[in-house]
Amino acid sequence: MTLLPGYDLGPEAAALREEVRAWLAENWKPSQTGRATFYLEVDRAFTRRLGAKGWIGIGWPKEAGGQGRSAAEQLVFAEEMSRANVPIGGHIAVRDIVGPTMIAFGTEEQKKEFLPAFLKGERSFCFGYSEPEAGSDLASLKTKAVRDGDDWVINGQKLWTTWGDKADYVFLAARTDPDAKPKHAGISIFLIPTNTPGIDVRPSMAMYGHVFCSVFYDNVRVPSSAILGGVNNGWKVINHALASERISMGAAVAQVQNIFDQLTDYIRATSVGGKKLSSDGTIRERVGILAADIEVARQLAMRSVTLADSGAMSLSDAAICKVFTSELAERLAETAFDILGSNATLDGDSPDVILRGQITQQLTHAINQVIGGGTNEIQRTAIAQRGLGLPR
Repeated sequence: MTLLPGYDLGPEAAALREEVRAWLAENWKPSQTGRATFYLEVDRAFTRRLGAKGWIGIGWPKEAGGQGRSAAEQLVFAEEMSRANVPIGGHIAVRDIVGPTMIAFGTEEQKKEFLPAFLKGERSFCFGYSEPEAGSDLASLKTKAVRDGDDWVINGQKLWTTWGDKADYVFLAARTDPDAKPKHAGISIFLIPTNTPGIDVRPSMAMYGHVFCSVFYDNVRVPSSAILGGVNNGWKVINHALASERISMGAAVAQVQNIFDQLTDYIRATSVGGKKLSSDGTIRERVGILAADIEVARQLAMRSVTLADSGAMSLSDAAICKVFTSELAERLAETAFDILGSNATLDGDSPDVILRGQITQQLTHAINQVIGGGTNEIQRTAIAQRGLGLPR
């Protein structure tokens, strides 16, 4: 039971919320092991069911095969999927980033090849952005693509590639003009099957208990038709891709609220030494602070929805939402540890696990959230410069 008020996003969004809840009751069965599903996991069968329902393209324009839903409806959809803790690894990149970017920049041949498969849940993507010396400063990337007749030959390394071991394709940023000024002007985006000869995927275990990959590109040969958006136009494509994913910030807020609701239910139901946890004034104060912070995050997400609907959303607006929500995810887990003690750190099959191990999972993944997609320090720079107009 949530402590927070609901939002009226209009009759269409309310109707969709009920439809999604009913569909999930029929089509998603949580793990019976007692351990919570990690939402970045890949479940291809579930992704295909989403595709059959038409929900992978829920926000895409109808002329591209989508449902043309409003930003508010997309937010409702993302919230309900997040609250159900469904695995999104098989479709989130295509639904929120690659698909909309291809609609905007793809050739007719690319759209005919990819969009129908995306909508059916038949192709998945990972992102080849970060490198050992180019993380948040993506414009410094060194992976290079050299033209060879009608082909391009790619050499370099990518790091921290989520889904690199599972995805069918990589959305790869490579330098196609080493002499371009400024440096971001010489970057192009390639759409490459991950089984292409010369691609070496090396999975590693991240601190939050799931895989990320280092990926090496050794004389990887791809045709010119693999370029999305034109040669040396990759920076524009990347920025559009980043803007396209911002509606998913509402899902991040819903993920935090989902765990908060479970935490408060547990506190109400639990006694220590014959005393209800909910009667402790210090605990009530800390829960109240979290509730207020979650409400702030929800308001920021709502503002993003409004701006997205009007076409006025900027990268600085998205950065504000990302910074606050990711750091709130850390505060939530840390507060839960303080209240619940050492048993909250347990995971796996122990009978003493609290909330199916989600507190530990929340904290370890929150560390990734404040780094992934551009560190929060970089996000604050974007807020200062683009949002507040401060000097570099």
